[in-house]
Amino acid sequence: MFDRHMDRFACLRLLGRVMRGEADPGEIAESAGRFDNHYVESAVWSAALKAS
Repeated sequence: MFDRHMDRFACLRLLGRVMRGEADPGEIAESAGRFDNHYVESAVWSAALKAS
């Protein structure tokens, strides 16, 4: 269980590196198995992005 929480922090550090331009955004998708992330389409999110 402890390792799983440590991985979550590693995921957040990866997101920070991507935001700062230090890592490729593709690394997020590649890390899905390690961090148990699942990406789906969201009509609400897509509409919000179009509105901004």
